[in-house]
Formats: sequence, C-alpha cells, structure tokens
Amino acid sequence: MSGVHRRTGRIIDTLACAYQGVEVTLSTRIGSRVMLREFGGGAVELLGRAMTPRLFAAWQQLIGTAIDLWVPNFKVRRISVEGSVEEIRAGRAGLRIEADFRPFAHLSERDPRYSTEVERVVSFGIGFGTGHARVAA
Repeated sequence: MSGVHRRTGRIIDTLACAYQGVEVTLSTRIGSRVMLREFGGGAVELLGRAMTPRLFAAWQQLIGTAIDLWVPNFKVRRISVEGSVEEIRAGRAGLRIEADFRPFAHLSERDPRYSTEVERVVSFGIGFGTGHARVAA
C-alpha cells in the first residue's frame, strides 16, 4: 500500500504515510477543521507553558490518544521524554514514541479481509517548531 505526500504529490510508502498522519494530527488545533471539529492532537495548545511533571503527563496522554484515535496504522505502546536535565530546564525536551506499525489497519474497518496484525515496532521522535509537529524517524 502507499499514499501521497501532502506537499509534493509524490507516492510514499505506508510507513511514511503514517508518519505524515502523525504530523498532520499533532499540528492541527482541535476545532480548527470546519467539517471535522473534533480532529486534532491538542498538543500545540500546550506549547510555551512551563515544563512540569503534570504538563508532561498531559502531553503524553494527549499525544497518545490523538495517535491512537486518528492514525489507525499506529498503536502507541509508550511515550517517553527525551533530553538531559539542562535541556528540560531550558525548555528544550523531546518525546520518543514507540508504537506498533499495522500497515493494513486503516482498511480493516471497511473490509474484514484485512488484518490489524503488527508488522513491526517502530520508534520515532516528535519535535515541535513554529506550531508544527515534525516526525524524526
């Protein structure tokens, strides 16, 4: 299976398409899409706040829920915080996401012939800059 890159129009594989889905989901503010108000990640709204353990817990929950809800090819296993103590104090921390990659999960709702079996476990980072999420695979 394959998808289309949203900016270039080129054909991309299913994993790259799923990464693109994560970027779009986490970059979209909840309520900003007219015909799909509930779409989005809710993580962008938390940017710029003081980093506290409660904020990280909320961030992890929002991101995990958004990926599980809107990117069917991924099933999140774990979200962990990356960065040294000095980087976190300076406000520069990253998130590492470990997820099950299921290449045909987006088709399984429409057609039961497709399985939701896990092909492999992937790990990728998320970075936020100027209000947009970027996946670092």
